Amino acid sequence: MLLIIGAIGLMFTIGQFRKPGIPFFSVVTIFNRKEKLTETGSKVYIVFFSIAAIGIVLNLVLKH
Repeated sequence: MLLIIGAIGLMFTIGQFRKPGIPFFSVVTIFNRKEKLTETGSKVYIVFFSIAAIGIVLNLVLKH
């Protein structure tokens, strides 16, 4: 569930907080987020990325 929330949040963040001239389907990573997203978007991206990462870890732990 956390993985889904994180993934949807990442897509929403990229859609709402990208800088002018950056296409929606541009690859945004942890390392280039400050170049492609606004300052607020960069912070929100980290939050949703962390939520998705926690979801992945919990999913792996609970399966074993």
